[in-house]
Amino acid sequence: MVDVALGIEALVPAAEYRGSTTANTEECFDNLVWLDERPKPTWDEIVEAYDALPDNVKGLEWLS
Repeated sequence: MVDVALGIEALVPAAEYRGSTTANTEECFDNLVWLDERPKPTWDEIVEAYDALPDNVKGLEWLS
């Protein structure tokens, strides 16, 4: 499982977007309205960024 919000934060800190990441699916990511002036990462980039996070950061998923 991927925490979409953590993956986004790892790649684009404080990114501006609208929509829900609660489902943590590719579909919810695709449905986000990207408001940030920086480019929206791809789903694969989100997955890679999340996988690269230390386990202690991933353990904080309940905060998102």
